[in-house]
Parts: sequence; structure tokens; C-alpha cells
Amino acid sequence: MNARILALSIASSLVSIACGDTTTDEGTQIQTQTQVLDGWTLKFTPQTGPLTAGEERFMLELEDDVSVVTPSFLDVEAWMPMHGHGTMKPTETREVEMGVYETKITFNMPGLWEVKVDTDDRQFKFDLEVE
Repeated sequence: MNARILALSIASSLVSIACGDTTTDEGTQIQTQTQVLDGWTLKFTPQTGPLTAGEERFMLELEDDVSVVTPSFLDVEAWMPMHGHGTMKPTETREVEMGVYETKITFNMPGLWEVKVDTDDRQFKFDLEVE
């Protein structure tokens, strides 16, 4: 029993998720999601809100305990688990500056989507509601 509690405690310390609200110039509320995984922090921020079907842009900020991180690769994919499919148009991601990336995701339809960000042996996952 104690070993199980210890294992759960260690697992929960490896991944943490937080959310924060931001207001755009137009007064629209957008929500930044933040995850910490194996010492790296990824902030995932939509550039508009609410999210709708069609093209949406997101900013990704990646850092470790000391500074920004430039991974050897960064792959972003969106998946709709309820329907078992991804996007019809490939996701486009570009580096804006060191540790900061912009990604364009074209959501086919409204509903619950998972966005997975793979980088250097880490996989971050964010849940999004698209209207």
C-alpha cells in the first residue's frame, strides 16, 4: 500500500497542469494552459477566443527551471478522440524566437479536441473545446 502511494505521489509530481485567463485587446477572455513535465514548462495560449472551427493560432512558450528551451524537434498535432480523427489540414508550427513558437491548427468541426505537443522525449497534452 505504501509503495502504491509513493508511486502515485511521484507520478503526480512529474506532470502538473495550470490554467490562467488573459484578456485580449478586444476584451475577449482566452485561457493559457500550462503544463510542467520532467522539468520543462510549456505554456499553450490561443490567440483568439472563443475557439471556433477553422484556423486558429496558438503561442507555445517552452522553458526549463533556468531559461527558455530550444528543443531538437517540436511536433504539434490535434486529435478529436470522440470521433477518432485528426485535422484534415496539417498543423503548421514556426519558431518566433528562442523558446517561443506559433502554431496554426485548422479544426474541422466543433467539439472536444486534444492537442499533443511532442518534443525531446516529452509529450504534453492540452484539451480544448472548439465551438
